[in-house]
Amino acid sequence: MNSNTGKNEGIGQMEQRKDFLQLLLELREQDGVATSISMRQVKAMLTDILEGVTDTTSTMVEWVMAQLMQHPEAKRKVNEELIEFVGLDSLVEESHLPKLHYLDVVIKETFRLHPALPFLVPRCPSQSNTVVHKSNNFIKKVGCRRAYVKPEINGNRYYCVKILKNASLVA
Repeated sequence: MNSNTGKNEGIGQMEQRKDFLQLLLELREQDGVATSISMRQVKAMLTDILEGVTDTTSTMVEWVMAQLMQHPEAKRKVNEELIEFVGLDSLVEESHLPKLHYLDVVIKETFRLHPALPFLVPRCPSQSNTVVHKSNNFIKKVGCRRAYVKPEINGNRYYCVKILKNASLVA
């Protein structure tokens, strides 16, 4: 079975999907084309991608750990789930993940509160736009609301325990 297309095909008939690196290398090989790039540019792009992935992954792991330290009941439930489905003497493997419902909710809740991507990303529109003069506050009101939460309105916003008390995911 070809994992790229999801169809059963013989080895000789497999349709090759190109990854990002292959596309960059093909673009580099096109001599005389205005869009051709150097090997140095290819290396720089791949370095940026790998650094970005590593940084966001480690940052999200830190946020999950911080949320679990702030919410002992959620930490206790994650520990119980890991002991039940993985055991004390084993490492978590991919085959365990479908059974770890509470850990999945904890991770998703952490992503909701602390997105891995920046939320005030500058953008360049592809078409000309008319800018409304009072739009300076628009970014502040919409974008910064994620970072500066008013505790009197949202209070304790970590909903993992509340979500699973009402769900049938955990017995």
